[in-house]
Amino acid sequence: MIKEVKWKIQRLFRGYSDSDLWDLNSYIVERIRPAFKAFVKHAKKNGMGCPIEELFDKNKRNNCQKWIEVLQKIEKSFDLMHEEETKVSRTLKQQIKDGKSIQEGLELFGKHLQSLWD
Repeated sequence: MIKEVKWKIQRLFRGYSDSDLWDLNSYIVERIRPAFKAFVKHAKKNGMGCPIEELFDKNKRNNCQKWIEVLQKIEKSFDLMHEEETKVSRTLKQQIKDGKSIQEGLELFGKHLQSLWD
């Protein structure tokens, strides 16, 4: 109980606690996932600029559809990582498939991290 109070105080002052460092990937996913989901929802609903020319399609009504698809792949990877943390039961075949989706989404996240603006 004393440690839990200490961790709450640490989160208040530092934004994270010593206990968050034990499983940093989960901490990061839990902090990024809700904001990223809202970002994707905003992009789909309101539109936004495409960060790089290769994702802009001047021949389509929704010019940034390719960018939205990239964002959705990233969002899916965060959702799958969250599901892993909540211990959702899946077959080995599904875990392998999910692992590939997670890897793809994380690579896209790293590639486009500086493009996450509206």
